[in-house]
Amino acid sequence: MNFPSTVRQFRIIAGGVVLGAGAALIMALPVSAVEQGGLGGRPAHPRAGNTRSESIFIHTLDAGRQATDAVQVINNTSETKKVLVYAVDSQMSSGGAFACAQAADQPISVGKWIEISQKEVTLPAGSKQTVDFVIAVPKDTTPGEHNGCIVIQDTKQQVSPDSNGIVLSLRSAIRVAVTVPGDIQKGLVFTGLGFDRKANDKLVLTAALKNNGNVSLDTQLDVRLRSLIAFSVATTGGNFPVLGGSEGRFNFETGQPFWGGWYRLVATAKYNDDPNIALGQGRPTAAITKGTWVFLTPKPLAVVIELGVLLTLITAVSTYFVRRGHHKRAMRHATTHTVKSHENLHIIADHYHMSWKRLARINKLKPPFQLHAGQILTVMPPPSAGAHKKPPTKP
Repeated sequence: MNFPSTVRQFRIIAGGVVLGAGAALIMALPVSAVEQGGLGGRPAHPRAGNTRSESIFIHTLDAGRQATDAVQVINNTSETKKVLVYAVDSQMSSGGAFACAQAADQPISVGKWIEISQKEVTLPAGSKQTVDFVIAVPKDTTPGEHNGCIVIQDTKQQVSPDSNGIVLSLRSAIRVAVTVPGDIQKGLVFTGLGFDRKANDKLVLTAALKNNGNVSLDTQLDVRLRSLIAFSVATTGGNFPVLGGSEGRFNFETGQPFWGGWYRLVATAKYNDDPNIALGQGRPTAAITKGTWVFLTPKPLAVVIELGVLLTLITAVSTYFVRRGHHKRAMRHATTHTVKSHENLHIIADHYHMSWKRLARINKLKPPFQLHAGQILTVMPPPSAGAHKKPPTKP
């Protein structure tokens, strides 16, 4: 059974009950508005120009005012379903994700403000029905965003195949976001950035964000892992809500870089900081960035390759300096030779106990290595041989 991921902020907690001796077991199951082939619902009257209102009930209401809305309950299964429709408060999961309270929890906030016209609906297979409700905001409600849920729960209980006889009553839920005008504050800061290694040769990049305001912020989060030469080896992220006054922790799994070494981990969060812009409206107008250096262990094959390259470089550098040293020592015994008309490269090199190739290289001669009388060459005979006192003669 999969638990809600911290990356998916608006996955909702579902409930289950154990039949038998009367003991109850609450189980966390991910839910969403409507899934193909399932049972769920969605806002019946989404607002034009606000795509978020297609999956969330969004209302701006002064304290003491009320509004009407409706939920469209949908049965995409192949059988008739009898479902419960009720409201609950919202709650925060351990990772800062939005979740819905259980039916047994007494509502004290938005769940208490909502009055639903039909609390039980029978839906034939493949049908849908609209259920009206009223939201009434108490007069003493403080400014800011307040959240709750409208839950659609199947009354038919199902046995989980891997739960040793546990019977589940599955449900889905839709977030209700009510903003009370007044002193609206928006602010977002990074509170953490790092990584963790997994056993399957994967990395989990983690970014933590704190919403210091009193309304939720739809955040565009971008996390990049860059090498020292400034190209990205991993780019991940997405759009996530961070609820007012809460801290959200977002985890992203990616492959571990092959080469390892020092990398720059950078996270950027963009959001709309205009207090007059409601949830789901406007474009990002502010951005915050946080970066840190991290060291990643290279993969075993990369270690072998890197060691081979390092040894090759050490050998090349050592060879260069050894040859340079030999050249400097040889230059101490260097002299010059003036070419005569009868001499060629081989005659002069043999006279000074040198190879003709070395003589050509020292004097930067190119093929066909033609010499002319009066040309001055640098010669470097071996130290033990010394220079001949007499010039070479014509054979």
